[in-house]
Amino acid sequence: MATILELGYNYVPPLMGFEHKTKMLSEVPVAAALLGPVVGFGAARAVTSHYAIMVSNISSLFVAGPPVVAALGEQVTKEELGGAHIHGANGSVDEVVESEEEALAKISRFLSFLPSNAWELPPVRPSADGPQRRAPELNGIIPRNRRAVFDVRRMLALILDQDTPFFEIGGGWGKSLVTGLARLDGRAVAVLASDSAHNGGALSADACRKLSRFVRLADTFHLPVVSFVDQPGFAVGTAAEAQSTIRAGANAIAALYRSLSLHTLPYTGLFHFILGPTQHSCIPHQVLGLFLGLV
Repeated sequence: MATILELGYNYVPPLMGFEHKTKMLSEVPVAAALLGPVVGFGAARAVTSHYAIMVSNISSLFVAGPPVVAALGEQVTKEELGGAHIHGANGSVDEVVESEEEALAKISRFLSFLPSNAWELPPVRPSADGPQRRAPELNGIIPRNRRAVFDVRRMLALILDQDTPFFEIGGGWGKSLVTGLARLDGRAVAVLASDSAHNGGALSADACRKLSRFVRLADTFHLPVVSFVDQPGFAVGTAAEAQSTIRAGANAIAALYRSLSLHTLPYTGLFHFILGPTQHSCIPHQVLGLFLGLV
């Protein structure tokens, strides 16, 4: 807007330095904390990251601010235009927290699962949660009634290392798919899990986009993927079609298959019938490690 008023015309800016920003995504972990209003090119830089976080009632994110939007006939505040409650629910950022301190602590935890660059393996941390641990609660955590939902996050807490809490990413959007980082016997893994409490676990367009983004993260930084599958496929119906679920879904499948076909992404899937009520024994903690070739 300032350029138009000053010069009488506009042009596409050169975006100096953005080529370095995009190159970094394939080489080192990139995290962004939005700790105030972030506008225009700054907004693009913030979301060009592996992990972006906003603070409620402090952060805002938009292409152009309220004065510019007002010229189009919309009178809105920064919060109404691009507050954390908006972007935490649409996938522009991965997390919304209540304070700046919490935002920085979350970034520290995110980075703790990743190597310092793409030429290294993720760090292995000593774990007091032995691989022989059994979790009897898993025997009954999935209902016998296949139409009933269950607490997928509780299931993950029972299976994954208990001395490293599951670090969920993107919990505010694409809610039929849970994504996050965790450890098994001290080794970092990327976790995918269907959440039957949201549309029976069917993959919405948002969930598919979330899957694509998460798989790229795992592939870039050599995180084995553990997938807990309990879903009927892509979401169906008029809303799903209006959201172009099939295109988002095909892109998600392509991202996964691309990594698997290049043998760059270790992957194992545990399906409902593996974890389901027909099993008569607990799943040893070590089983997942065997699937991944970790033990």
